Amino acid sequence: MLFITALVFIFPKIPQNPDYHKFSDNRTLLPFIPNTLDTLSNFPFLCVGIVGIFYLLRKKNQPSIHQNTKLYYYVFSFSLILTAIGSSYYHLHPNTDALYWDRLPMSIGFMTLLSLMIADRISEKLGSILLMPMVLIGTQSVWYWKLSELKNEGDLRAYLLVQFGSLISILLLMIFFPQKNLSNKSISHALGWYVLAKVFEALDSPIYSLTQQTISGHTLKHLAAAVGCGYVIQTIFIKPQKTI
Repeated sequence: MLFITALVFIFPKIPQNPDYHKFSDNRTLLPFIPNTLDTLSNFPFLCVGIVGIFYLLRKKNQPSIHQNTKLYYYVFSFSLILTAIGSSYYHLHPNTDALYWDRLPMSIGFMTLLSLMIADRISEKLGSILLMPMVLIGTQSVWYWKLSELKNEGDLRAYLLVQFGSLISILLLMIFFPQKNLSNKSISHALGWYVLAKVFEALDSPIYSLTQQTISGHTLKHLAAAVGCGYVIQTIFIKPQKTI
């Protein structure tokens, strides 16, 4: 992580590209819901988050979850609900100010998952100690970017470090540390779907054209990312896989 941090901050500041807000599908298919599909495709995040909280509250003696790790799943589930709200708010009227509310809950989700992996693969005590500081680091990375934009000195480096640094760290934890309660299979599926989501995001306009303006890559990004989050949530109520 120190190496990745140093590598990221070697590069100059990265401002938010204003063209980021120009999504290919800007149709209003339902009254009072601009950019309808990009907005409503956040609904699966809400569903996955609610399912996670439902199982945490209802199910007793879960076979795959230690009582000390419940807090991680609560925070992760709430971050998905907030992501659904924040991303929907952003896509109603895409702009840099609204993007803050989209990225803030996402940063919480990234850092919570990393803390959960540390607790599962290295030490429950270490994971619990790091959870709140890491969530704070995630939120502050978005706040730092927001402040930099207000000063016309946009700098996304800290947020990009939180997003991609946490994912790289999770991958390394999977490779080098034995699994306990979190199965490699579930986390691999989660990471795979997230990578697919980023591909959809990059191909927003080509996919929209290829589907004859039926669905855009950004809409598919939301759906794929929600599926990836679902693989994380399912570890609450399924039996852990054998160590591989």
